[in-house]
Amino acid sequence: ALERIQRPGDLVFIPHEWWHTAINLEESIAVTQNYVSRYNLADVIGFLKKNRKQKMLSTLTKRMEAEHPEVIAEALAEVERREAQTNTFWNSVCSGGSKKFSFKF
Repeated sequence: ALERIQRPGDLVFIPHEWWHTAINLEESIAVTQNYVSRYNLADVIGFLKKNRKQKMLSTLTKRMEAEHPEVIAEALAEVERREAQTNTFWNSVCSGGSKKFSFKF
């Protein structure tokens, strides 16, 4: 675990998916920003899809296609690959998606 005291004017970067907590020692104002890069873009797209943020996802995709088509294509392919991995028979049974199998008591 890392611990630090942030002084006025200091900037702290917390990497993607790092668990963290902050304890304010006095009254404070925090300015935070989520950062999207080519390395976490598939995670961001997956998050937006999972949380049904279709408008945000559509805006992000359209802008990325206009400016960085190869980056968005790579990220969308990664999202599809991840979704295919989690689309197993057992997951479909647990989510009620299978018509061939049911629990009866």
